[in-house]
Amino acid sequence: MPTVLLLPADPRAPSTAGGEGWRSVGALLKLPRKLPLLALIFCGNGCFNSIFTWLKPILGGAGIDAPQAAWAGRAILFGGLASLAVVSIKPPPVERIRTLLVAATSCAIPLIRSGL
Repeated sequence: MPTVLLLPADPRAPSTAGGEGWRSVGALLKLPRKLPLLALIFCGNGCFNSIFTWLKPILGGAGIDAPQAAWAGRAILFGGLASLAVVSIKPPPVERIRTLLVAATSCAIPLIRSGL
């Protein structure tokens, strides 16, 4: 939402309002260069939903009560929104995106293995 408020739509961009439905989805799935992006979106959305669904039970095992788990959830959510706003304003160069994704994943692996 911050991106929509801070950056208006580019009038030179083609309109995305269509209504082609499943044909456009099928056409998108036929573009091999877009499949990694779609997989990233699918996995990222799935991870986000699963974290928020299971946050209280996961943190409860570490002795964290429901209000504290809610604050942790808010921190995750607002951190993601702030990151989205920063990246939307000054996106990284296209040639660095793969390196940044590998670096972010590499930084997350030790946290996942440690149980954080």
